[in-house]
Amino acid sequence: MKQLIFYLILIVNSVKAQTVFGPLGAEASAMGGANIAASNSFSVQNNVAGMVWSNKAEISIYNEMKYRLSNLSLSNINILIPFKHFHLGASINYFGYNLYNQQKFNVAIARKLNSQFSLGISMALFGVNISENSQAYAFLGDIGIQYIPTKKWHFGLSLFNPTQSKLSENNNLKIPTYARMGVSYNVSDKLLCNAEFEKSLGLPEIYRTGFAYKIHPSFILRAGGSSNPFLLTFGVGVKWSKLKVDMATSYHQVLGITPHLSLIYVFAD
Repeated sequence: MKQLIFYLILIVNSVKAQTVFGPLGAEASAMGGANIAASNSFSVQNNVAGMVWSNKAEISIYNEMKYRLSNLSLSNINILIPFKHFHLGASINYFGYNLYNQQKFNVAIARKLNSQFSLGISMALFGVNISENSQAYAFLGDIGIQYIPTKKWHFGLSLFNPTQSKLSENNNLKIPTYARMGVSYNVSDKLLCNAEFEKSLGLPEIYRTGFAYKIHPSFILRAGGSSNPFLLTFGVGVKWSKLKVDMATSYHQVLGITPHLSLIYVFAD
């Protein structure tokens, strides 16, 4: 019964739930989702402007199983390719199961404006399938900016779906339009603190915060939290040569635990 009720809520309010639109990656998930100022291949979707600070090609994969329900799994793959004057990225998301699913196909481009500012844009095709009889698709975009005044301070801003695209002109299934802004502060070589604010049209604000502590160059502990809904998060990151493995858990006081896992492979020069 719990699963049935949750599915019904999800289907009725699926687009507003931002299932494939929220912060991606176990690193971000462990820090309450606060990653708007981060830079890695997950920036293809989290903030396209962050792609430019990675100087090597990367591929990443991510999976989460919301509240440990297999039918509420989200899978994601990202590719980031740096060029001399710009960076290109692409990603694919899939959420759900055969009777209800969401897909998002994303392409992105970003470049440095100078040594401190970067700008990126992306375009995506988003779709929702309910059984085999109902499908709806829409094109949408987002814009990202990052500002790095010093090595300690990183700022990020992202505007998602500023055109307010929706799945159908004949219904109220709107794709969320929201802004995210936040900061990363490197307290020391070992400690990083992130904070973020998100505001969607017609929805309450979301606050996210988290920290990462580097116990060893190859091992990192992370923790954080977020509001609306209230979540507590924690996780670890391990690095072997060119491979990074991140694991996280987020806890909802009513619905329970969501496990997160991501892998990032950085290609050689």
